[in-house]
Amino acid sequence: DEIRLSLRLAERRNYDLSFSFSLLARQKDIRTSNLPITKMENRWQYRIHYIKTLGRGVEWRSRAQVNRYGFLQNSVSWMVYQELKFKPVGSSFSITSRIARYAIQNFDSRIYTYEVRAGNRFAFPAFNGNGYRFFINLKYTWKQFRIGLYLGTQSETSTNSNMSLSLRWKV
Repeated sequence: DEIRLSLRLAERRNYDLSFSFSLLARQKDIRTSNLPITKMENRWQYRIHYIKTLGRGVEWRSRAQVNRYGFLQNSVSWMVYQELKFKPVGSSFSITSRIARYAIQNFDSRIYTYEVRAGNRFAFPAFNGNGYRFFINLKYTWKQFRIGLYLGTQSETSTNSNMSLSLRWKV
């Protein structure tokens, strides 16, 4: 069974604030010493997301999320990110940057986010472990050409970096 609650407050072209809560509860069978045991598996998710328009073409986004998982052991994970989007009105150029900090106790309480990559691609990276994630995405469109550059890095115990460059020609 799943329960979802959400609340959204918005003022056109000024701010957008949303709160959400979800609970997923289901029975799970485990086998110990040849005896089947049925336990409840619970996943709680609390999220707050805030979008503020700072000016024409400038947007600030913040998100905080806490996941709690309970089955054989309880775990609590959290993630916070700040994102800045800049696209001047009437311009062919845009830039988006994000920094996230997270602490994920185990795979069952992982947290996903949506990321736009170069070339209008996207990804849903799952945060795991403790660390931070940073990315910057640049786009420039001129007539039928679009150039995109994505630079991203993630740090847990080691640093994982990636870069992609996209050139698109529309005929």
